Amino acid sequence: MNDFFKIADEILNAIKNSNRILLHLHPSPDPDSAGSVLALAEACRSLGKEVVAIGGDSDLSPSLAALPGFETIIPTAYSDIEVGQFDLFLILDSASVNMISKKGAVVFPSHLKTVVIDHHISNPGFGQINLIDSSRPATAEIIFELLTAWHVALTATMAANLYAGLYSDTGGFKYPEVTPRTLEVGAELLKVNPQATRVVLDLERSMTKGALRYWGLALNSAEEVAGGRAGMVALSFSDLESAGINYADTEGLSISGDLLLVRDYVVVATLVEKELGRVRLSLRSKNPDLVDVSKIAATFGGGGHRAAAGALLLMPLAEAKAKVATSLGRTLGI
Repeated sequence: MNDFFKIADEILNAIKNSNRILLHLHPSPDPDSAGSVLALAEACRSLGKEVVAIGGDSDLSPSLAALPGFETIIPTAYSDIEVGQFDLFLILDSASVNMISKKGAVVFPSHLKTVVIDHHISNPGFGQINLIDSSRPATAEIIFELLTAWHVALTATMAANLYAGLYSDTGGFKYPEVTPRTLEVGAELLKVNPQATRVVLDLERSMTKGALRYWGLALNSAEEVAGGRAGMVALSFSDLESAGINYADTEGLSISGDLLLVRDYVVVATLVEKELGRVRLSLRSKNPDLVDVSKIAATFGGGGHRAAAGALLLMPLAEAKAKVATSLGRTLGI
């Protein structure tokens, strides 16, 4: 983006002029959310700032524990902290206010300066300072560019966290959003910490037994909708409870990504009722020019990328399933 350096300076000045900084993980956090937060939190501490990073709505998933410094994230939601004790809120990888918290209204105190740093095309720019670059495949890449512009020396732990975020959100550097610059950033991070690839392996090899049951249950329940051009998984709270699967077991697995491996599916949807009446929707598109799932997600109050998006549906699973199936069929002209 053309005004990157101008906005980067504004963000750095906001950090320098702050006393206490808040960061958060978005609901159902992935390595890009957690890795970006951990790297930027460490950078702010290196500038002499007091920083608190909170886990947000979701339980801290054991699948993310391999990220250096993950134990420093406080397991609490935005609604459960005293926001007034902070004067700067760095909001990362969150396309909308409800990606800060879905547990209630998110209110910013008048004295709290808000900075949004994100790569989701659906982000309207809800901060006082907004650095939104949808040409970047991961927020981690934007954080790397910021730290470089600020001349902050990358540590091995910063590099590992950013590499994990970059690797995760690019599907191992294979998604269409990957650019030559993305690969250059990955290479620079590995120069700083050649062991960053080990962190990625540890993240990928951290599945719990409950997560394995969830994975098997989800794939076994897969069905076709929209005339066989779309795949869908819909699991109820009772399905999870009967199989001994808890909320944390459902985090960190890309069931939608697995379904998209089916040759005939253009788009896929995963609906999981992780709590009664609260259905998490995940959408993936094989051809974003044909099916832009960010637009579908937006109709349900969510957002994301053209190829990957999601939403939280506050309704019974059967109703959510019917509405999503209808939306997919309409989008595909069925």
